[in-house]
Amino acid sequence: MHPTIKSLLVGVSIAILLVGFLWSLNLTIFNVWVSGGPPTPHPEIFAHRANIFGLITLAFLLALITLVLTVILKRRASRHRITPH
Repeated sequence: MHPTIKSLLVGVSIAILLVGFLWSLNLTIFNVWVSGGPPTPHPEIFAHRANIFGLITLAFLLALITLVLTVILKRRASRHRITPH
């Protein structure tokens, strides 16, 4: 694969994971707030949804950290590689 296309795919993947992480974090915070904040008829439903979105948020964060660390480590390894003259 051409290096430019590979770099573009990595960048797009990081952007998608970051947007997914922030979106699910927003949903988690909202559901936590609704479950304990304003009076609602069934706060336990919002607490359950907050738990689910919290797990999704952690999954996005783990995937994002893994991808970023992989990119950083591969770039460091390619910089320290000995090239023949």
